[in-house]
Amino acid sequence: MLEKAAELQPADPTAQINLGMVLARQNDLDRAIEHFRKAVELDPSNSAAKYNLAAALMLEGDRAAAEKLLAEISAGDPNDPFVQRASAMLAKLRPASTKP
Repeated sequence: MLEKAAELQPADPTAQINLGMVLARQNDLDRAIEHFRKAVELDPSNSAAKYNLAAALMLEGDRAAAEKLLAEISAGDPNDPFVQRASAMLAKLRPASTKP
């Protein structure tokens, strides 16, 4: 059903995010990333799209790309819950990245 919604509303970033979230839960990370990227293309300022893309990239093992996105999100509005989540995730990742 969400695939149909994303098909019918290809310019709606929310439809792309929702489908990406379902695909990620089904462990179909390649397709989830595709839909999160589409959402970011449609709305580059959408912190939810970027956060979900970063999380999926992290699960795929692309830590560098995930960290870059998280840093970008973290520079946003501190009242945005996705900015807060991204900042928290980045704080957990960065100390680990400085270990030998």
